[in-house]
Amino acid sequence: MYKNKLTDKEKLILNYIVNYFISTGNPVGSNTLLERYDIQWSSATVRNIMSKLIEYGYLSQPHISAGRIPTDLGIRLYIDSLTYSYELSEDKIGFINKRYENVDKTIDKLLVETSSVLSDISSFAGLATLPNSKYYKIKSAKLVKLDYKKVLFILIFNGGLTEKTLIALKKDIPSDLLNKISLYLNRISEDLTLEDLKTTVLSEIKFRQDEIFKEIKKSIVKLSAGSSDSDDDSGLYIKGHSSLIDKLNFSSTEDLIDLLKAFEEKRYIIEILNNVKNGDGIRVFFGSDQGIMNGYSIVACSYGRDNNMGSIGVFGPLRMDYSQIIPLVDYTAHIVSDIVNSGGFYD
Repeated sequence: MYKNKLTDKEKLILNYIVNYFISTGNPVGSNTLLERYDIQWSSATVRNIMSKLIEYGYLSQPHISAGRIPTDLGIRLYIDSLTYSYELSEDKIGFINKRYENVDKTIDKLLVETSSVLSDISSFAGLATLPNSKYYKIKSAKLVKLDYKKVLFILIFNGGLTEKTLIALKKDIPSDLLNKISLYLNRISEDLTLEDLKTTVLSEIKFRQDEIFKEIKKSIVKLSAGSSDSDDDSGLYIKGHSSLIDKLNFSSTEDLIDLLKAFEEKRYIIEILNNVKNGDGIRVFFGSDQGIMNGYSIVACSYGRDNNMGSIGVFGPLRMDYSQIIPLVDYTAHIVSDIVNSGGFYD
């Protein structure tokens, strides 16, 4: 990723410029750097280093007379140097632990609380995605008659997740027969995953030619196939985006509309969070290279068994304080993993 290996002096100046940008959002010149960070070098030396950093692509100069600001590449290098260097304060750790002490351990309540915790501490938008239902064990299954040709097939998983699908029949099915089939499905489904249920049902009722059994088989196959990652926004929780919008100074109405659209459509956010799953550790995504929106970033981490259940993160401006956000997301992901891993939600 990085074409040029920086000297210690170049790294130090880059870090000072990124810190200044995070604090103020403004470009900075050599004289300001010397004064603010008590640098014991000449102004000419600092200017020469800044010129080199521009040449390498780590800084840019908005206007000829303006100071310098870090590019995405410069911020990326800064982040890579921070990832394992900072820890949360004891106060924040205590605050997070307290919030999870009495949280309802159903998966949806857990993730709503997680997005709130991330938002409350970061002052930006907290994000959390539901896990893929294919990993979860089934708690119960039932068939509910809606009208004389429509039946709702409902699966409830440990942890509170629910999957539903509508079965449309060509003719009415007697209520007593439907109840018997429902009890049978509930009996064979308990503690199975969707994939296990599909195998069991296809094996046990493969010789049944009744229309209802054919439709049940189709529904289970459909649910199993549809349990992979998707862009469905029903599995994404966002907290704090309204307060984030209130805090930002938008240079144009179009910028505000674009950000509102990103939160409303959620597609890019979900794609990014899905990409974090099966990964190891913290990932940082910039809008410029991910399609979120220029000037913004997402700090995200996966949670759960083998880090592939779901993802959590913080959405904020490009100049958020990564030295605080990265350990926040990392610590919270470990808390969520511990809860879902010990909750008996899945095999």
